[in-house]
Amino acid sequence: MEYSRNTKEEIELGLNQYRDIVESSPMYVLKIDREYRITYANDTFFHELNFTKEEVLGYSAKEMGFPQESYSKWFMYYEKVFLSGQKESFETRVNTKDSVKFFKLFLIPEIDENNEVFSITIYMTETTDIKLIEDERDYIFNFSLDMFAIQTINGDFLKVNPSWNEILNWPAEKIIGSNWLDFVHPDDILRASRMQEDLLNYDLVVSHETRFRCYDDSYLWLEWNSIPIKHKDIVISVVRNITQWKEINEKLTESEKRFREVVETAKYMLYCTDLKGNVLLMNEPGLELSGLTLEELGSKNLVDLVEESHRERVRVFYRNMIENLQETNIIEFPIINKNGEIIWLMQNAKLKIENKIPIRIDFISRDITIRKEAEMKLRNSEMRLRNVVNSSNEVILVIGGFGRLKDANDTAYEELDIVENELLGSDFSGILYDEDSIQLFERFLNHKEKINTILGEFRLSLKGSTPLHFKVKGIEYNDGSGDNILLFLTNITEIRQAQQVTQILYNISRAANLSHDLIELYEYVHNEIRTVINSKNFAVAQIDKKLKVISFPYFKDERDEKFESIDLNDLTSITNRVIFKRQSIRLNESEIAEMIGETNPELYGTISKSWLGVPLLVNDEIYGVVMVQDYDLAEAYGEEDDKILCSVSEILASAISKLQYQEELEYLNKDLEQRVTDRTEQLERTLENLNYENDQRKIAQEELQITQRELEKSLANEKELHQIKSRFISMVSHEYRTPLTVILSSANLLSNYMEKMTPEQIEKQYKNISASVSSMTNLLDDVLMIGKTENITKLNIIEFDLSNSIASIIENIKLIDNGKHEFIIDMPEKLCIYSDKRLLDHAIGNVISNAVKYSERDTNVQIKVEEKDNESLEILVIDEGIGIPEEDIEKIFESFYRSYNAGAIEGTGLGMAIVKKSIESLQGSIQIESKINVGTKIKLIVPQKVSN
Repeated sequence: MEYSRNTKEEIELGLNQYRDIVESSPMYVLKIDREYRITYANDTFFHELNFTKEEVLGYSAKEMGFPQESYSKWFMYYEKVFLSGQKESFETRVNTKDSVKFFKLFLIPEIDENNEVFSITIYMTETTDIKLIEDERDYIFNFSLDMFAIQTINGDFLKVNPSWNEILNWPAEKIIGSNWLDFVHPDDILRASRMQEDLLNYDLVVSHETRFRCYDDSYLWLEWNSIPIKHKDIVISVVRNITQWKEINEKLTESEKRFREVVETAKYMLYCTDLKGNVLLMNEPGLELSGLTLEELGSKNLVDLVEESHRERVRVFYRNMIENLQETNIIEFPIINKNGEIIWLMQNAKLKIENKIPIRIDFISRDITIRKEAEMKLRNSEMRLRNVVNSSNEVILVIGGFGRLKDANDTAYEELDIVENELLGSDFSGILYDEDSIQLFERFLNHKEKINTILGEFRLSLKGSTPLHFKVKGIEYNDGSGDNILLFLTNITEIRQAQQVTQILYNISRAANLSHDLIELYEYVHNEIRTVINSKNFAVAQIDKKLKVISFPYFKDERDEKFESIDLNDLTSITNRVIFKRQSIRLNESEIAEMIGETNPELYGTISKSWLGVPLLVNDEIYGVVMVQDYDLAEAYGEEDDKILCSVSEILASAISKLQYQEELEYLNKDLEQRVTDRTEQLERTLENLNYENDQRKIAQEELQITQRELEKSLANEKELHQIKSRFISMVSHEYRTPLTVILSSANLLSNYMEKMTPEQIEKQYKNISASVSSMTNLLDDVLMIGKTENITKLNIIEFDLSNSIASIIENIKLIDNGKHEFIIDMPEKLCIYSDKRLLDHAIGNVISNAVKYSERDTNVQIKVEEKDNESLEILVIDEGIGIPEEDIEKIFESFYRSYNAGAIEGTGLGMAIVKKSIESLQGSIQIESKINVGTKIKLIVPQKVSN
């Protein structure tokens, strides 16, 4: 289309004017191309946002370094306009060089002749101030403690703040869109509907109260202040929860009603007197209570009516009131009416004063006789209760605020020595001994759980005493001055001490069984008994019968250094006297000085204030003395300490006896070995002589060779016999001594402490004795069994079900194992064989028992039985135990041999010897594969049919 020159000039002029308008426009104007790069920006954009053209033109927002969260949103809208060709608008935040600003962007597409968008013009309007106002409004809206709501003019919720959820438990999504009348209590619907009409008809704030339904279907009273915004067709409401105020108001109204009823029905005495107490006037209720008539009033003084023992107190009360010009005062006293009845009055006196001069006294009195009688009954009841509480054997404490001790019964004053320890009014947690006790006390104070469900133990630490143990329970208690906690404490100190002593004696007994070093054992005993006996100074004396002296292998003392020995015949020594009397001796300082006389301290040591010595005596054999002493306390040791030390001494004496016996055995073994060596040398010399003679007498060569072989065989047999004998003696000594020591220890505990033990502890000691007897019986059975297998001449062959036999063996072992191991069994349901059932059962039982004994708990024991083609059976027993050292695998079939890694595990060293001889007697064989700390696999191969 052709345009005239004038038309083109006009168009050009119009475009220039448009550009001038855009350049000077307060809005920010931009243009972007298809690559989102800025191709144009007006001057306002550069001046206001402090950008230069070099920084903007030709760059996209991403290339200009704007945050991704900003330009991602912009690019999304740009792409939308480029694709649709439609206008778009959105709000965004822009980080300028100086600050953060908010804008609303209007996107206008520019379309070319092909009807495609080639550019977008962006008009930006700053909304920072509006945004700040909206943020401030939203902050108030969201964080106000009151409930805010925006509704339609018809009552539908459009928006609510979080307080609706906090107060009514309604989630916002459950309220928004609902009409508020749907939540109003049915009884308040009419009143609420009228308020709705007022909002529609008037531009005023409408206030009203309604009950509003909560999320749990309960109702709260709400106060509404609503204002309609007519030009937006919305209502803004501020709502407060007034439920508590309503309840208080109702209670106050009810209280006022009851007060009025009391006042209207009460009969008060109204009267007045002159300053001398003469009655001038009295109302009808007063005359009825006193029993007086109007005629008798003139001659009566008020004090004459008062019960005699209270008259002087009443006179002083009135005198002070008049002298001090007290306008009002209150006093309680009893009167005796005309009928001789005692009536208690609470009198409110008001002094009438004119020109600073007292004129008369007006009185209002109320009959409080019933209350006084109730108070008297309450006092009597409290006195009886106090007597009951004080007679209780339990410690009863009243704990007030901040955990302070407010009161206690007589038992508490005695056991806790409350006066001496200054406990009354103090923080009770100050005498709690350990963290567990403090945490339990805090549970009582915190009230987070029901107090009567809290049970536990306190350990209390008082001045100069060992910690006391108490069982504790509590209840809530109000004594009229506030909420308190009543704690009931039962003293269980003796029980806990007995349990502690029992455990210590058990530990010492166990250590004695395992120990091979007396000094280490004495050190262990010293450390163990520290908690139950004052044993800072502790020593063990042992008798050396050869040298006839008493030595001190263990000596720990604060004052004296160790001294070597004492003559066994020196009766000035206290230690010797304990040995001579064969009973414990307990002495104080003066008794010690009197006993030893004027002796050299270097010889017997510093004299202590307390001394206790107990003989090391077992089976009527005395080995020495165990002793303790104290240099500070005169009566440091009592009867209980004597008992404990006696128990310890019996265990130590048994240990000394065992170790001395073992030393004797070692000496005998060495002597026997020497004799064998001498005999061997003698035989070797004989052989040399025989060899020499053989050279000389070739005729007797064959006989000499035979003699030599027999002698060598005899020598080997003698050596083997000696080794077996040594092992047997050592095994029997150890295996019998250990259970005998346990039996002795348990019997001693039952003898001395049975009355202080719980039934469970008594049963445990009996079980220890029973287990030890069983162990000794098993040892004897093994010894007898090895003898029988050596001399089997004929087998007792019968037909029996091997699967059933193995199942019975496993069940018996499970009973003893008590669930410590998992048994995996793979064998036929029924497997009939011909064999000696007793021998085979004993062998299989021994192998399975060993698999359990030498395996840690929670490991598997596998038993597998399989029939072979050659009419034989394979019985596999696989464990995950400690394993057998490779060098010991062949030796374990020797009688009394035990591998070094068996350690303290009980055993005789006979089991596998019995198994091998039994299996070989049954025409079978045994194979062993083992690896240390991995496990052992034992394979027994026996025929299905055994013949004699």
